[in-house]
Amino acid sequence: LPFLWPDGASPTGKADIPAEVLDGLIETKLSTVDAQAFDQGREDRSDWRAQFRGCIFRNFDVHRLKIATHTETKRLQLAIHCDACAFAGHASFDKAAFAGIARFREAAFVGHAGFREAAFANGAWFDKAAFAKGAWFDKAAFARAAWFNDATFAGETGFREAVFAGHAWFDKATFAGAAWFNEAAFA
Repeated sequence: LPFLWPDGASPTGKADIPAEVLDGLIETKLSTVDAQAFDQGREDRSDWRAQFRGCIFRNFDVHRLKIATHTETKRLQLAIHCDACAFAGHASFDKAAFAGIARFREAAFVGHAGFREAAFANGAWFDKAAFAKGAWFDKAAFARAAWFNDATFAGETGFREAVFAGHAWFDKATFAGAAWFNEAAFA
């Protein structure tokens, strides 16, 4: 639900919903995507990703959610679909473990986007994603293919020490700010 109706002036009421209520809704959806759901999805080919296509998030910090409590040996397992999502504030997926597919095609990140030390076990799609401020993928690990085709990085971008074990596509990606790939590994 957007902040304003199509007239651009009338508020929808989303801005009045307390952040903890929105976090609760997100948490409920993400908590159904666990190891058991992954196993069941493999058997019956059901779609067990957290589907957020087209959602608008004020701020998103995966570690603010209760289900994100983890130790260094066991991280929150995610399979998420955020195509055409708008992250109106900051977005933090730092240290998240994407056990399933991670899709952020055509997503808009208005604030800083953090994917530092994130682990992508399957494909990671960021095609046509727009990063208005800093985008940080430092020490991220991509076990399979990663797509950043036509992505726009307007601010500083970091892929320092990122590991791309599969193919990495950056076809027609635009870097308007400084971009660091220091010690990044491309298999």
